[in-house]
Amino acid sequence: MPRPHAQRLHSTLAAVLLLTAAPAALAQDDARTIDAKAGEIRVETVAEGLAKPWGMAFLPDGRMLVTEKGGDMRIVAKDGSLSDPLKGVPEVFSDDQGGLLDVTLHPDFASNNRLYFTFSEPGDGGAGTAVARARLVRDGATAALEEV
Repeated sequence: MPRPHAQRLHSTLAAVLLLTAAPAALAQDDARTIDAKAGEIRVETVAEGLAKPWGMAFLPDGRMLVTEKGGDMRIVAKDGSLSDPLKGVPEVFSDDQGGLLDVTLHPDFASNNRLYFTFSEPGDGGAGTAVARARLVRDGATAALEEV
């Protein structure tokens, strides 16, 4: 039986593949499988319309919180529908490898709604990487942003 963290890794890998796979590659067949050392991975498109998805975190209710490189953060519902961009995300410097990067949930997210994310912030002469802490409130709008 796979260990819990291995199952989480496989789920995350599959979700990354399905969010970033080119829609044209999946258009012939709604799903495809990839043989991997750990076993077969089934790839399915669950959402379309994301602009350069970068990071994601699974919310306790099964939805996904997804960052888009250009600076938007959205929630992908179980049916694949996308929320409007969440409010409260700071200005992002999006160039080359910079942008709105990874997102993760606080270990006690279910009780405190806290999340953390990284992003490239504009500065004099370029950009730097910053870490922010936020709380998810009112069906997805972020509030109480604090840089850590």
